[in-house]
Amino acid sequence: MSFVRARASVGGLSDQAIEYSADARSASQQPELMLGIRSIAKRGWNHGVFSLRRNPLPIELDTAGRLGLFAVLTWCVLLARSCSSRGISPFFVLSRKSPYSSPDYDCLRDTFHQKQQLPYRSLCSLRLRDLSDFPIPLDFQNFTFEQAHFLFFKHFSIPATISTQAASVIAHNTDGQYLAIHYRGTDKVSEGTQVQPMAFLDLFRQEVEARYPKVRTVFIATDVPDFLATAHEKLRGFRVFSNNDQVKADGHSPIHFSSLARNVPRALAEDALINVLVLARAQLLVKTPSILSGWAKVFNPKLDALLIGDLSPHAAWFPDSLLQKFRSPRSPDIVSSS
Repeated sequence: MSFVRARASVGGLSDQAIEYSADARSASQQPELMLGIRSIAKRGWNHGVFSLRRNPLPIELDTAGRLGLFAVLTWCVLLARSCSSRGISPFFVLSRKSPYSSPDYDCLRDTFHQKQQLPYRSLCSLRLRDLSDFPIPLDFQNFTFEQAHFLFFKHFSIPATISTQAASVIAHNTDGQYLAIHYRGTDKVSEGTQVQPMAFLDLFRQEVEARYPKVRTVFIATDVPDFLATAHEKLRGFRVFSNNDQVKADGHSPIHFSSLARNVPRALAEDALINVLVLARAQLLVKTPSILSGWAKVFNPKLDALLIGDLSPHAAWFPDSLLQKFRSPRSPDIVSSS
């Protein structure tokens, strides 16, 4: 019998512990994992044990506002991968500190519909402030876009209303054939090389002329309004369009950390998801480092995607870490260190 202990949140109480036990008597069988809960309350010790084979494990992601939406989803698929190897069904909950949650809204519940539901009303959650807090070892090796795609759609679904809005953006601006750009110019400049807008657009045009010369419609998602204006000027001969986001970026700080988005978590999440869905359906995506647009290739593993710029070693995260192979060898002098 083996045990692993982890800090956890149990019914809002302050002194908690979660204990996992695995009976590995038979190597040919998946061990029966039990969740034992004990908490100190005013009335003394409360004890509970339930099987993780028959009940989902609620996992609260307490990111304290440090992560964007698709970084949170990356946590979810990595945790789901580890849970799946042990026969556990996770149920994800966002901390109230996240910009994508509020007292009456949780994007993991209300924008992304989780297929697993909690069969009980009293919520005992395993609270994670970092992936290293998870008591079951995480496997970061050999993780692919196809695996992330499978795990996401195994545990989540995208509401029809959001898919319809993304399809409407495409239908109103294209004949079904279009290219896509994601230019991230705020927080990601500290996590890799910074690509200058004019040089980025020059390289984009080179790639398009060489590989997609007949496609003349470009969707642009960016957190830098000036980049969109520059693209309209630089990409003459192309039809340039973008989503009419509910929450507008100011170009100075990441939109999910800005005061603009503080009181509108649902709109913030919906904007991000619609943009990624439109990016995912393009013939070619050319992007700077960003987990958000990296998820376009999770939603569509067959997407032709090109990453422009190097990731710093401390920021070489999935999914962009797998896009390095798409980096163009042309014009190596277009990027400068931030």
